[in-house]
Amino acid sequence: MKLTSQQLLPLLAAFTASALASPCSYFGPGASGNIEGQRGFRFYNSDPKHWSWNAQGGSATLQDDGQIYFDGPGRGGVSGLTVVYKNGDKYIYQPPNGDDGWCTMPAGKTLNIANVSGFAFRNVAKLSRSSFILVR
Repeated sequence: MKLTSQQLLPLLAAFTASALASPCSYFGPGASGNIEGQRGFRFYNSDPKHWSWNAQGGSATLQDDGQIYFDGPGRGGVSGLTVVYKNGDKYIYQPPNGDDGWCTMPAGKTLNIANVSGFAFRNVAKLSRSSFILVR
């Protein structure tokens, strides 16, 4: 199958956006708070060299290269992620604009992930330190 320029352009745009993503906003390791409407994510490992956590609804994803895509706070969308690590640390990640798009996790934060869930902020432009509690 030969890709046409019409098919190739969206793929190239998505790749470029993810490759040039800004750093994610994040809080942890003891982030907790009242986050309602958690959306489940599933772990996929169809290729031994690559894995991802994908939203069970919508298109949000966390990739093995540390790129996170947020599909926004619309119906069923995700504008924030809660990541729980195997050592019990819990981090909250959000795109820089507080809404949607790609961002990059800090180095080393893709290792030893135990669980991922997503949520949508309602009437909050961007996650702030006052919207959650850091537990040390």
